[in-house]
Amino acid sequence: MNDDELLALNLVHPIHTTERRSFRSCRRRWNWVFRDMYYPKITARPLEFGVAYHAAMEKWYDPHLWGHEDHAFIGKRLALLEFQKVVNDQLKEYKRLNGELDHETKEDYRDRVDLGVKMITYYIDKISPLVDVGFKPIGVEVPFEVPLGFRCTCDYCWKKFSSYLLTRDPEFLEGFGEKFRHRWAGLPVTYGGRIDMIALDEHDRVCIFDW
Repeated sequence: MNDDELLALNLVHPIHTTERRSFRSCRRRWNWVFRDMYYPKITARPLEFGVAYHAAMEKWYDPHLWGHEDHAFIGKRLALLEFQKVVNDQLKEYKRLNGELDHETKEDYRDRVDLGVKMITYYIDKISPLVDVGFKPIGVEVPFEVPLGFRCTCDYCWKKFSSYLLTRDPEFLEGFGEKFRHRWAGLPVTYGGRIDMIALDEHDRVCIFDW
């Protein structure tokens, strides 16, 4: 299979900025998270808050609503509802993994919602009218995967590829798997991630925004 076919099937070895930073910071931690796949059941609070805030901004900068005469009202309402929905989903997941909440955790989630609502309201009412001029959004939370021109045959890639083969033919790897692996070219290595927002300015130049 060529690179384009593998990319279309998401059969790649992706490298993201988070992994690069982890690799430079602590090789042992990087190995635990990105090779052994050890990860805390509960995401750190600031990261959860960031996820919810990004979800709200995705609604506020929705290209389908941008420029609508009622965007200020509709977009703000959708952004606030989305933020609260994501936080509530995070709370449900916490309960599923840990049982009932103690007082401190309940207060933390309440404070999280209160802070997020105030931040989003202030941004939409006070900041956005001043800075969000001269452009129109054309895409939010846009994923990308850029091939780096080489392939990887690590255990992670082999497991991913062999799992795909087993869905196509459950008997394909029986008695032939290791022989096939020795001749296998590997999966394309890509640099991937998500762009918070892509917009066009008044001169039709493409602009990339990061929140």
